[in-house]
Amino acid sequence: MEKKRIEWVDIYKALGIILVVVGHATGAFNNYIYQFHMAAFFFISGYTTNFDRDSAVHYVYKKIYSLYIPLLFLTIMGAALMAILNATSVYSVFYDGGYIGFIDTIKNFVCEGTNYVWWLGATWFIVVLMQVEICQRIIYMICGNKNGILYAVFSLSLFVFGYFCVENSLFNAINLAFIGQGFFATGQIMRSGKKIDDISTGKLVGIGVAVCGYLYFAQKYFDATVDYPSKKFGNIVLNYCSGVLGSLLLIVISCCLVKLLNDRMKKPLIEIGKSTFGILVFHFMAFKILFLILAKLGIITMQEVQLTTPADSIKKYWLFITAFSVAFSMELWKIVNKNNFFSFLLGKKNGWEKLWNRVFKRAEKSVVEIEENSNKTIQYTFKMMCIFFLCGIWSYIAISYIGYWKSLEITFPYAGNKNVIFDEGWLPQGEETYRWIAKEGSIEVKKGNWNQIYMSGYVPKEFDMVTDIKIEINDEEVFEKELKDDRNWLYEGNISSSHGYRVGEILNIKIVFNGIYMPDENEADQREKSSLVNEIIFK
Repeated sequence: MEKKRIEWVDIYKALGIILVVVGHATGAFNNYIYQFHMAAFFFISGYTTNFDRDSAVHYVYKKIYSLYIPLLFLTIMGAALMAILNATSVYSVFYDGGYIGFIDTIKNFVCEGTNYVWWLGATWFIVVLMQVEICQRIIYMICGNKNGILYAVFSLSLFVFGYFCVENSLFNAINLAFIGQGFFATGQIMRSGKKIDDISTGKLVGIGVAVCGYLYFAQKYFDATVDYPSKKFGNIVLNYCSGVLGSLLLIVISCCLVKLLNDRMKKPLIEIGKSTFGILVFHFMAFKILFLILAKLGIITMQEVQLTTPADSIKKYWLFITAFSVAFSMELWKIVNKNNFFSFLLGKKNGWEKLWNRVFKRAEKSVVEIEENSNKTIQYTFKMMCIFFLCGIWSYIAISYIGYWKSLEITFPYAGNKNVIFDEGWLPQGEETYRWIAKEGSIEVKKGNWNQIYMSGYVPKEFDMVTDIKIEINDEEVFEKELKDDRNWLYEGNISSSHGYRVGEILNIKIVFNGIYMPDENEADQREKSSLVNEIIFK
């Protein structure tokens, strides 16, 4: 049973990392892949983690040497290689961005978590995963080393808080971890349920078909995709359901493959699953090498070699690109790990555990004694702190989100709102019950739970050079009117989620006129303007 369990987990990871590479090789399937592919890794990490196996200190130590140290080592080696490429004028062949230098590359990674080694672009996930695992271990400890109701409520609250932080640009260094730990916790809770291995193939297929139906429905009628690096998320409930159900789909497929394939056919997938870290780290490098080969063959241009992902002209070969990248990354990962010193820096367990036993074991014993001697009073205090923390999170979110559920009326003179930003196209505000706008002006609004937008204004008759108005929302033209006899203009539009506008996203509303009024030198108001705006209402 244990062997089968390990097999399906390796195959699960193999399918997950292949989806990551496919998503970068072609955008054709991203409406499906981006619904769950990152959540799937957080989920399986939670499902396979046994918090009781190690003390909290030992657990954090393991995550640092297995995740952060390898990434730091690879960043240093990558920065050194980039310095060599830059010195030999080869850097510009692969990358069109400026070279910031060896020291700055390391400093940016250590101090800000930003990786400027161009082939390590996907490694943001490793940093977030380490944050997720440490965060979850702390939550587990606070909840009395049990993944019960308090653990679930705490994790769910932090998950919701993560969405709130992303929408409001709070805790930018760790807000993705707040979201990722929600899927980790889901996997952790599910591991205490029925064993996956015990579910029959027929039931697995039925579950898989149902999940496929949901993912198709979600991408067809809603925007359920998420982009973690860009921090673009949609509806929290839809994103969570898609993430969990997509993870469940990978479990179903993995278990079916374990039951249906023989050992020889399973072996390649298992090997891919064991090399997940290496594929994540090196597949962008594999892209570049393949691009250079294709450029030398005259299939793509040298400018297209500088692209991070395949050019449109070769995206139709995504299957070959994916296979090449996976195979190249696996081989390179094996080669680097053959060296004992490199293997140690890349997180090989034996060496780090020897270091632990020799250096840190005594410190661990002290912490474990404190944990074991914790009486009920301390446990009760931890739980009360947890409850107060949860109440604080939910109260803060509730107060902050009140504005999302009310209509927003922008009338003039406007008192101001942190969720509304006028650009320089809007002339300075006076005490008038309207506001002048020049030839082109934009307003950025964080969308609430609104379905309609109303905008009205007026172009004075003496502004005869202004004969047309256009309105764009997020670069899409939604309104146009020719201003002849009727110089008033009114726009009524739909900004509901069914039209692709998400609650919490930034709406960029641009008002554009085809002319601008130049005042006579004798006029009191010497400002150049095109129209006045009476009001903007969202409801």
